[in-house]
Amino acid sequence: MKRGIKKTVAACCIALMLLSGCTKSAGTESADTKDTVSDLTEQQEENLSDTDEDTAEDTDSMFTDRDKEVGYDENECTAIQLSDDGSSCDSQSVSIEGQTVTITEEGTYLLSGSLSDGSVVIYTDENVKVRLILNGVSINSSSSAAIYVKSADKVFITLAPDTENVLSNGGTYETVDDNNIDSAIFSKSDLTLNGSGSLKVTAKEGHGVVSKDDLVITGGTYNIDAASQGLSGKDSIRILDGDFTVTAGKDALHAENEDDKEKGFVYIAGGTFALASSGDGISASGDMTLLDGTYTITAGGGSENGEDHQEERPGGSGGPGEPGGMLPSGERPQGETGEELQEESETTDEGEASETASTKRIKANGSLAISGGTYTIYAADDGFHSNSDIAISGGTLTIASGDDGIHADGQVTVSDGTIVISESYEGIEGSEKVLIAGGRITLTSDDDGLNSAVVEISGGHTEIDAEGDGIDSNGTFTVSGGETYVSGPAGDGDGALDYETDAVITGGILIAAGSSGMTVNFGEKSTQGSILLNTGSQKAGTDIVLTDASGTELLSWQSSKSYTSVVISCPEIVQGESYTIKAGTSETTVTMDSLIYGAGKSMGR
Repeated sequence: MKRGIKKTVAACCIALMLLSGCTKSAGTESADTKDTVSDLTEQQEENLSDTDEDTAEDTDSMFTDRDKEVGYDENECTAIQLSDDGSSCDSQSVSIEGQTVTITEEGTYLLSGSLSDGSVVIYTDENVKVRLILNGVSINSSSSAAIYVKSADKVFITLAPDTENVLSNGGTYETVDDNNIDSAIFSKSDLTLNGSGSLKVTAKEGHGVVSKDDLVITGGTYNIDAASQGLSGKDSIRILDGDFTVTAGKDALHAENEDDKEKGFVYIAGGTFALASSGDGISASGDMTLLDGTYTITAGGGSENGEDHQEERPGGSGGPGEPGGMLPSGERPQGETGEELQEESETTDEGEASETASTKRIKANGSLAISGGTYTIYAADDGFHSNSDIAISGGTLTIASGDDGIHADGQVTVSDGTIVISESYEGIEGSEKVLIAGGRITLTSDDDGLNSAVVEISGGHTEIDAEGDGIDSNGTFTVSGGETYVSGPAGDGDGALDYETDAVITGGILIAAGSSGMTVNFGEKSTQGSILLNTGSQKAGTDIVLTDASGTELLSWQSSKSYTSVVISCPEIVQGESYTIKAGTSETTVTMDSLIYGAGKSMGR
């Protein structure tokens, strides 16, 4: 299990985009970049092939053939007819007492009919596997789970084709053993749901579906409305496919194992997910791997319910070493009370959240790896959050968050994919490092766009619109490739670029426009030319154009906000040559006596 996740995370860190040259427009990929993509080395192609094979192997290891088995022969099944007037079954492996039907032996059981206040209980030896076929079943229990797996090795629940099945509880749960049987489906053993039929689960109190081991789903249509967690697995949640509509009073999908850090993980290979939760959309106490799928997630009521950060930015007049959105130590900013802006949820063994609930869309206490899928995220807190590392190597992510669009307590790595962050306090934050190696990123932030102890850009296409620092590094900032465009702050309290120790550019394209009060250029260790100019006040949407001595246009772009300074760098800027920068009504010709023209605040003119 863990090995598969590690492979996926490692694959995310492959740099597919290498150094790129200048381009005549921000929206056009350079010829050098195209050549790089088309001319992958044999080793890179081999690595990509190995990655595909590893992913297939990982998926195979997560789901057994029996997990995916949906066919059955009615003649070989033990039929159970449920009825308020008296349920019936001809097999001695089934006992019926009032409204409780108990299965005691291994086998495949075909259930049909309804119970208005009853339950189906699986109570077998711990090495026994049991399969239930739900063939148009409706079960409500007023005081327990509609289906309760008390003892078994593993239970499979198959939704028969073209059937609608309903499981619910009446709102109360009676303690019958060492567990609070507080869900519509409750299993003490491994549980697999599959088939092509549908299942509606309603839990007026407690959870929708709970497994105290692994919860595996390989197919089916699910509509779950739960007062607490929607789907909960202690050791893991593993989903191969399915259609899920989940409304939850806490987390929509929740995996948690407090005793084993290797467990409590989420692995999703595909499916369609419409998740609305008061807590997290998808939460894992361990690692999380998302290979594919379509996700629409609303957590905590959406970005409009996020924290008000207007009084919480320590930035103000800070320059290099005084970033606007992260303290020099890498700690999160604090409010007037001294409490952290967002507290993590505390959970019990039963997955109960504390009064201070987390409201992130997708959250992993371990690493988070995303290699594909389509995500539409509306989050009161972070859109994507990891207490470790986040690696994004594919997929389309559209995020509106009340806090960070993407946040990792460790490192954020983007090597491919499309990321659009339309609302955020900070766009992408990694406490240790933010590495952009590929992909296409467009982000808008109320504070910093990219924020970390170390920021590295080696590929990709990144556009930033930030009210705070556009790119904020508490340590070093390096650019070796890619295309980066920053519409920085209009106010002088922050800058389009901000770093503490050093900034080095050796390749790629960068234009950063913003206020002049905090403007900084790259440092003397750079091997690519860079120009810093004070342009005077220029309106949003005005052209910024770089031409060489012959008048050839090398680069053009428009800032989305007004600005008074510009930093420009691309491979064509070399020492000894002259260049003209037109920025709105400003036009300046400079001669590169050194590779770096203009240094420090408001320099260059």
